[in-house]
Amino acid sequence: MSLGVQSQKWFPTHVQATVL
Repeated sequence: MSLGVQSQKWFPTHVQATVL
């Protein structure tokens, strides 16, 4: 469960960094 939450936390950040 913790892994899933961590993935959801870093995924949006990674996508945002890529878009920026």
